Formats: sequence, structure tokens, C-alpha cells
Amino acid sequence: MKKLLCLIAFISVRFIYCATLIIFFSFHARAQEMSVRIYTVKDGLPSTNVIGTFQDKLGYLWVSTAEGSCRFDGKSFSTDALSDGRSVVLFVDSHSRYWSTSNQTIFEYRKNKLISHPNPDSERIRWNFRIMETKEGLIWSLTNAGVYQLDADKWTKIKFYPGYDDRACRNIIESKDGLYINYGDLLVLRKPNGAYKVIGTLKGEGYYYNGLSESAGQIFMSTLDGIYEIINEQLVKLPGPLGRLKGIYFYFRDSKKRFWVGSFPMGLQLIPNGDTTNLVSVYKAATGPRIIHINEDNQGNIWVTTGNGLIKIYEREFKIFDLPAVVGKNFLFNVFQPPTGPLIINDGSLTLKTFENGVFNNKKLYNKGNSTLPDNEFIVDNCAFDDRGRYWYYIRGFALAMQDGDNVYEQSKQLAHLGDQVFDVLWDTYRKKIIVAVRTQKFPCQLNGTSFSLLPVSNNIEVKGNIMRLHQCANGNILFATDEGTIFSIDKQHICKQQLNEIGTHGRISWLYNDPSGDVWLIYYGRGLRRYTWQKDSLVFKEQLTKANGLSTDNVTSACFDNKNNLWVCTNSTVAVFSKKNNTSNSGAYQIIGFYTAEDLQTDRGFGPRLTKDSKGNIWYFSSNYLINLDPDKINYKSPVPSMQIENVELNFRQTTWADYADSLSGIFQLPYDLKLLHDNNTISIYYKGISSSGTDGIRYSYQLEGLENVWSTPSSNDFVSFAKLPPGKYIFRVKAQLPTTIWSEPALFSFEIKKAFWQTWWFYFLMGLAVSAGMYLLFRYRLKQKLNLLEMRNRISQDLHDEIGASMSGINLLSQMASEKLENNKPAEAAEYLGKVKNYTQDVIEKLSDMVWIFNPQNDNIERLLLRLRSFSIPVALSKNIQMHFVTGQESEITNLSIRQRKAIYLISKEAINNSFKYSGCSNIYYSLSAHGSNWRLKIQDDGKGFSISSALEGNGIKNMRARAEEVKAVIKIEAEPGKGTAIDLEL
Repeated sequence: MKKLLCLIAFISVRFIYCATLIIFFSFHARAQEMSVRIYTVKDGLPSTNVIGTFQDKLGYLWVSTAEGSCRFDGKSFSTDALSDGRSVVLFVDSHSRYWSTSNQTIFEYRKNKLISHPNPDSERIRWNFRIMETKEGLIWSLTNAGVYQLDADKWTKIKFYPGYDDRACRNIIESKDGLYINYGDLLVLRKPNGAYKVIGTLKGEGYYYNGLSESAGQIFMSTLDGIYEIINEQLVKLPGPLGRLKGIYFYFRDSKKRFWVGSFPMGLQLIPNGDTTNLVSVYKAATGPRIIHINEDNQGNIWVTTGNGLIKIYEREFKIFDLPAVVGKNFLFNVFQPPTGPLIINDGSLTLKTFENGVFNNKKLYNKGNSTLPDNEFIVDNCAFDDRGRYWYYIRGFALAMQDGDNVYEQSKQLAHLGDQVFDVLWDTYRKKIIVAVRTQKFPCQLNGTSFSLLPVSNNIEVKGNIMRLHQCANGNILFATDEGTIFSIDKQHICKQQLNEIGTHGRISWLYNDPSGDVWLIYYGRGLRRYTWQKDSLVFKEQLTKANGLSTDNVTSACFDNKNNLWVCTNSTVAVFSKKNNTSNSGAYQIIGFYTAEDLQTDRGFGPRLTKDSKGNIWYFSSNYLINLDPDKINYKSPVPSMQIENVELNFRQTTWADYADSLSGIFQLPYDLKLLHDNNTISIYYKGISSSGTDGIRYSYQLEGLENVWSTPSSNDFVSFAKLPPGKYIFRVKAQLPTTIWSEPALFSFEIKKAFWQTWWFYFLMGLAVSAGMYLLFRYRLKQKLNLLEMRNRISQDLHDEIGASMSGINLLSQMASEKLENNKPAEAAEYLGKVKNYTQDVIEKLSDMVWIFNPQNDNIERLLLRLRSFSIPVALSKNIQMHFVTGQESEITNLSIRQRKAIYLISKEAINNSFKYSGCSNIYYSLSAHGSNWRLKIQDDGKGFSISSALEGNGIKNMRARAEEVKAVIKIEAEPGKGTAIDLEL
């Protein structure tokens, strides 16, 4: 049995889906048509069993179903965390808190979260009828177990009518009289002084009193035997069918004071305002909807919740005709209006349908002249009407036919000498002749009485391709367009001129229309609608209507003008109405003022829809599968402006938990307030929605990021934007929305700040300035010290040259003079002695110069070079004296560099010590040790010679020189010597 019930339920749901396509809909009240749209799980609802609706201040429509709640923005349903099978959003209070209920618990809804507010009597609560806010700001929950009030974050029971504290409270209405409280079996009034008055007495067991509501200051109550109004604290039954209602039903009084009534099996019915006689059927599906709730949004749409889906009912300014009822089949080809007589509908047969005074009739035509229609069909693609009352038809199949009275005459024989195919026909109001486009003819052809001939052209001009379209402008010029994409004109003097060839062979022209100003509109396939004006004898481009102007697509299929000179433009699924921006000037540009979507028109199929205007000024929108009559005089062009809401903000292209970044979050979407981000969190993505319960087809957005660019972006349909790698600063993001027929909405705002990195702050710049200044100062001091050191080095070099070489050079000079004198006195032996001394002095100078050059050469700044120099000087001397030289250095020492002053001191002290050992010690071994320990140096030179007594010996120049060298580099030198124990020199640097 259970499986059988599931199967029946499944089949029922599928049947309802199909029923949405075959709705029985019959309503005509005060010449106002209505449309019905059904939403089900296919459209995004959590469940087809819809319980209730309400609209919040942002414009979202909240829909409660058996499987949870969702919100509707006019385009799609969003469930977030509400599709859990238990949550029903009921109310939004004055603090923008969204309240949702399950069977036993009340929740506060915040983005993707349900925050529980438990009820102390949760075990007894099985149903929550309503959450409401009083004029004093108190929040009440009306349940099957009584009324509860929210105190802080806890619910506490409050008491009203004695004995009914724990009884179901279905509704409470605040009025000037006090509180009207509906307990289902009793209706009472609590007056401002606390006294109670019974308005509806106990009628036995059960809920006799059902729907208590307030509308435009009036209070109504539905009962099991009709609807009452409370007048002077008394129940007064409404007149007519509303007072005669019986049983269970739901009612709603809308902003136009119309009563809507829903019941099973009658479906949805309506009593228009002021009518007290009839309930008019509005909607009833094949199985009859189980209506649960009726509501109205802020745009006048009626929303009906049923067990079979959510129903939207909205008024329209047009009538949709049932094609099979009109033409006998679900197909038509053309609709056109002759200069006189009724509107004509062509379904491909010789029986035309006419429409006049709201009535369709048949007009039977007869094929005469022994000619055959192409494919035995009478499909009219274009028509013209001459001054003799005859109708001329361009018939699909490239043929021409003429209707005279009820007879049709196909014209192939009359045109045989010109060509075998016709592409268009036109009535020339200037020449008073029928003009025809014939294949292979370079110019249009004309009808002369009973025969056709080429239209005379006074000049010779090349025309490539076949003529596909004919059109006569307001100035009498004839335009013809070829399949090569070129447009030519023929003026009243029969002069032919090429006018346009903008797009070439890809610019196929569908239709041409005259603007009331005398301009010409061209429909290029896939390129919107283009307007041209006459300047002397040339067509000049003036403006273009495309998606950028509000069209749903650039694939325009047809256009026409109504009696108010508004331009109607249709595409495959929409109709847009344009009006001149400056109505006082014929040269003004056009702007969109009206827009009908495919949902409005209930069109989802058909090919190449077109528009035509009938003799009464009505606009007919038709295609192969639908026929719609629009009355421009009934159209309300003031569409509601959409509201704007930012729904989500992401950081660095990832879903972001903003509680981790901001101290406070605001609104239903819990967006951060006073947001401050670090410098590396500088990529922001913002998602936004324009909201309109009537629909958002064709909506466009424009945004601005103050702080980066203060200009609004080019309008587009994108509903999100990302800003990557924003520089530090304060920003305010604004975004606004616009529907095709509305002005721009008030912008939604989101502000944030990206902080500077520490290296971008003023104090960092200040510290960096100090650091740079200090660095420059230290560099200056260093450079100054270097220059002083260089100057000191130069002075020392000068001093060394003076000390070491100057004296020797003076001696050489003196000895040279003495040798010269001896030679002059003829004393060669004495002169030779002096010259020998000159030689020794000279060798000493050369050696000292060599040492100075070596010391100041920067290539010799390491120990390895120093030791190599000492070896090259000492070993030859040691060998000649049979002395062993022993050099010992550490590995670290050999790779360590010395400054010039250090190198000079160590080298000269080492050389002086070794020379002293060679000259005076009589040693057999000399030990040389040089080692480095970090930045400290130790030099030790020791021999095993005869030594001497330091205390008794006078220091010679050698020891003095060594001490001077050590003092120069602030080194400590020790000289140890004893007779018979050799000499040791220890230097620490």
C-alpha cells in the first residue's frame, strides 16, 4: 500500500508539471488581462509543497515549503542553510532580524546559520501560526500552545484572555480599538484599558474563526460560513458571494481592494473591487490546486502557495489568443492590416481569418486564372495595397499574387518575360504603381495597367546581386536592397544612386521602416536596428538600437510604430518599446520605456516573430505559434526600480569567514562592518544582485570603487567583480542596477580599508630617513678617515723615504764629492775607497726602495707573499753563512690578509731581526714563527747564537728601529737575550 501511495504521489507531481503547460485560464475583468506563472522544484524550490510567502524590505520574496525556505530575487531561488526540511522563515523585525521556525524551536537566521532561541514549552508546541512585532517593538510568537514574548534571548509566555493561556492563538491584529485576538473558536477584543469584549462567540468544537486580517484600515474575518468585516466592534457579513462562502477556504484582500479566494476544488477566484455579484475563476489546474496562502508583493504581483507549487499572478496589458481556437490549427504565417477593413490573419491556406470588433471570422478566397500557387500553399510573406482596392501578395515560393475581391490571381505568366521569381512587392504612392522585385533584373519592375516592365532609370549604374527588399521613404524615394548587402535609391527624377554598403555581403537586410520624422530604420540581421536620416539626397547614419540600449539581443526580427509614435521592436522572445528622449523634436534619440520578456508573453517557441499595427492602433505580436494583441493605451510604462543588495564578499578568491577579520558583521548576509585588512589581503571579490519580484530579465549593473576610480563602469549583466592587488587606502564600493525600462537604482555600498605595510608607514619612512642620514654620515666619516689614512700613509712614505733613503742619498752625495776631490788630487787609491762606499750605500738604497715598493703593493697583503719575500732575502744569506732557516706558520695565518701598516711593521721588524742574527749572533739556526688567532698576530724570531746581556748592552739602531716599528702599529715587542743562550724577539700585534 505504501508503495502504491508513493507511486500515486509521484505520478501526481509529474502530472502537475505537465499541467503548468495546459492551464485552464479564463479571466476577463474590466478589460484587464492576467498572466499565471507556476514555480516548482524544477525552478529551484526545495519542495513543490509550498506553505507561505512574505517579502522583506530588501525586496526578496521568502518562500516557505515543506522542505525548508528559500528566497527569490526575481530570477532564481537561493536556499542557503534553510533547505533543511524544518525551517520556515516567517518574519523580519524592525532590527532586520530574520525569524524562522521549526515545529518546536524558533531560529534567528543569519547567512548560512540558524541561531536557536528555544521555547520553554517546546514539547507542547507543534505549530507556529505567526511571528509578529507590536507597535511598541515587542516580538510575539503565536503558537498552538499560546502566545510567547521574546525577552532578551528568551521566550516567555504572556497571558491574554482568561482561560485561553494555553490555547492556540491563530492571529492578533492591532487596531485603534485595541488587540483583536483570534483563538479559532473565539474572537475577542482586548481594549487599551485591559478590558475584554467577545466579538465572535463560541460556535462549538473546531476552528470556526479562521483568517483574521487587516487591509487599508479595515479588519476582516473568515469563518466556515462566509467573510465578515468588523465594524463598530461587531461582525458584519460581507454582501454577495464573499458572505456566502462555506467550508475551508483562504482569502486575501490586495492593495486594489480586490478579494482573492482559494479553495478546493474551485481553485483561485477573484472579486474585483466594487463587484459584489460574481467570483471570477482566475486559475485552476487540471487537478485543482490545494491553496494554502495568498499574498501580494510590493510590485502588485499576487503570490499563491499550493501543494502543487508557487503561483505568480500578474496583470498584463495584452491578450494572448489560443491559436487552435482562432485558425483551427496551432500555426500561422502572417498578420497584416489593409488600408480599410479588418485585420487579416494568414495561416497558409486560401481561407483568411479576419479580426474586427473582437470577433474572428473566415474569408474564403478562390484561386483564379488557371495558375498554380507554389506548393499549393498561400503563404503571404509581404503585401501591398493599390488604389483600386486590390491586394498584392509576395507569396512564399518567390511568386506574386493579386487578390481582387474574393479571387486570387497568381502572376507568373504576366512576369514571365522579366523573370521566374519574385522577392518583394511595394505600392509606390508617388507613381501610383505596384513595384516588384524580380530575379535577374538590376532595377525594380512596375505594373503598367495589365503588364509589367522595368522601372525606367535615367542614369546607368552598376547593381550587383538580386533585389530582395523594396521600401518607399517618406520623401517618395524608393530604396531597394540586394543580397550583396547594398542599398540603392531611386528618386522622383528616376535617378538611381548607391546609398549604403557598410557591412558588405554579410549585411543582409531583413526589413526597412519609416520613422515619423522622415528618417529610415534598417534591420540588419544580427546587428540590431539602425536609423538613417536624409541629408540632401544621401542617407546618413544617425543612431543604433542594440543590447546596449536595452534590447535582449541584437537579433531584431521586426519593428513598427504605434499611434503615439513609440517604436516597438521585437526579437525572438521579447518586445521592447522605445520613445524619443525629446518628444518636442523629431530628431531626438530613442530610449526604452517598456519591455516584455518571454515569461510575460508566455512564448517559448516560434520562428521570426513580427509586429503589425491594426486600424485601431493595437499592436499585434505574432509568430508561427502564437498571436498576441497589445493595447498601447493600457500600458503602464512606469516599471518598479529594482533594489540592490551585496550578497557576498570574498577575500583572495576564497570563501571567507569574516568573523575572523572584523569585530562586527551586519545584515542577513553577515558582511563585515568597518573592515580593515592587512596589506597582503588586497584582492576583493564582490557578488551582488538586483532584486525585483516581477523579474530581472535584461538587468544591468554598473559599479564604482571610490579610492581607485571615481567613474562608473560600463553597464553589463555581470553580477560580480574582483579587484586584484589593491594598493593600501580607504575604499567605498558602490553598485547599482537598472532594468531595461527603469532608471538606475539606489546603489548598495560596501566600505573597507587596506592598511599599509610597516615599510609604507610614516614612521618607517622617518626611521629610514634617519638610517640613510646616519649611513651617509658614517660613509662620510669613513671616506674622510680613508683620506686621512691615505694622507697619513703618504706622509709616512715620505717620512720613510726621508729616513731610510734620504740619509743614504746624502752619504752617497758626500762620498761622491770626496772621491771626486781625490781624483782631482791624483789620489786614485783613496778615490777607489770612497767609490766602494758609494757602491755599498747605493745597494742599500736600492734594497730599501725595493722593500718600500713591495710593502705598498696591495697584491702583497697576505702572509704567503710576506713569507716568500723573507725567504728570498734570508735563505741565500743563511746558506753563505752555513745557517739553517726554520719558518713555521699556521694554515689560517697563510690565508689571512694584512693591512699595509701591519705588513710594513712585520716585514721590517722581521728583516731587521734576521739581519742582526746574521751579523752578530754567530748562530747555526734561526727560527721564524708567525701565527694568527682571530684578529691578533704573534711573531717570534729566535736564534741559537752567542746572545748578549741586555742590561749591560747599549741598544743599537736595529733594536731602536724595531721598537719604533712596533710602536707605530701599537704592538708589544719583547727582546730576550742572555750570553751563550741566543736571542729571542717576541711581537704581539
